[in-house]
Amino acid sequence: MPAIRILAATVAAAALAFAAQPALAADPAPSAHQVELATRVFAAMHMERTMANVTQAMAPMMTRQVDTMAPQLTPAQRQALGVALNDMMKEMTGKLTAQMIPVYAATFSEKELNDLLAFYSSPTGQAVIDKTPLVMTRLQPAMSEMMPTMMARFRERVCAEVGCPPAAKP
Repeated sequence: MPAIRILAATVAAAALAFAAQPALAADPAPSAHQVELATRVFAAMHMERTMANVTQAMAPMMTRQVDTMAPQLTPAQRQALGVALNDMMKEMTGKLTAQMIPVYAATFSEKELNDLLAFYSSPTGQAVIDKTPLVMTRLQPAMSEMMPTMMARFRERVCAEVGCPPAAKP
């Protein structure tokens, strides 16, 4: 399963790079009203359902990517991996949403949060939410086509920046 280890290492590297970004310590803490507005925005966006739908729409592409990276997996292993990925995404969705609310509250002004709430509460905002999984499904062929090139370029960049053992170089 070296391909799965490479995929896991790539995801871990991306997570570390994201976590290493400098904190926005200069921003004042959001007000209680901003947090409440951000919570209402997320409720209007049906954030957990939306994220679950987007994840579900991306599942076939992710499965194809795993098949490409680890063709030696048996059908039972593929199924187990799919179940594990689905469970992990469900768990992470709730945790990510809890982390996103204070970020939205600290990032957007009260006026912007009110505007977001108005938009996502409107019929057009609800249409955006409801149709996002369809958009993702329709984008899958293009994303699947682009993914191998993007991953190869990403590996090249990582190897150029931090060095890679000879076996890991593209």
